[in-house]
Amino acid sequence: IYNGKDVVLPPITENTIELDKFMLKEEEVDDKYFISGDVLKCLEAWEEMIKTFEVGEKISPVIMINEHYNGHTQEEFDNYADWRKGYITANKPLIEKYKPQWDKWYEKHKEILQKREIYGKLEWQAGKIKENDSIFDYFIQIRQSGIRVKRAHHFPTLVAISQIPIYGKEKRYITPRECARLQSFPEDFKIDELDKNSYKQFGNAVNVENVHTVIKATFDHYGI
Repeated sequence: IYNGKDVVLPPITENTIELDKFMLKEEEVDDKYFISGDVLKCLEAWEEMIKTFEVGEKISPVIMINEHYNGHTQEEFDNYADWRKGYITANKPLIEKYKPQWDKWYEKHKEILQKREIYGKLEWQAGKIKENDSIFDYFIQIRQSGIRVKRAHHFPTLVAISQIPIYGKEKRYITPRECARLQSFPEDFKIDELDKNSYKQFGNAVNVENVHTVIKATFDHYGI
C-alpha cells in the first residue's frame, strides 16, 4: 500500500565517469570498428573547417551547409518548413563571418558533403570553440538529423538503431563489449556474433545496476 512518501534513491557518490573502465585498449579493438571510407572522409572535411574558427566562437546548433549553397530562391525559402528556415537563418552570421573560408572549403569538399544529406549537417554540442579544438576530441554519432558532436564527459545514449557512437580520439565505433559494459553486463556475458544484433540488444536494454538500485530502493521503502 502506498504510504504517501516517495521512494528515495541512494545519493550519487561519483560525479565523473572514467572512460577507461568501459573502453577496450586500442590494440584490443578489431580493425573493423575503425571508421573509414565516406564516414572518415566526411568527418575529416568538417575537422578542416572547425580548425578555421576562432577560439571562443559559438557554433549554431545545426549547421546545414548544403542549404546555404543550394541556390534556393526567396519563394522556395518562404515555402520551407519553419524549422528549416530557422536553421538556415541561424547559420547566416557564422557563414558570413568566415565566408571566404566556407566558400573555398565547400568547393573542395562538396562531393562528400552532398553524397548524403546528413553529411552536410553538423550538430555541434560541444560548446564554444577551444584552443586546438578538434571534432575528434568528442563522441560523434551519424544520425538522421546530421553529424552530432558531443562532449566526451559521458557516453551518448545507446539506441537500437544504427547510430553507434564514434569514439573520436581513436576514430572508431564503440564495440559491442563496450556497450555491454555501459549497460553493466558482466564480462562473461555472451554477446551475439552479429554486431547488428548485439548493438540492437544493448540499445534496447537498460542498465543492470540502475535497475538493481531502483528495485532495492523500492523494496527498502516498503520494508520488503
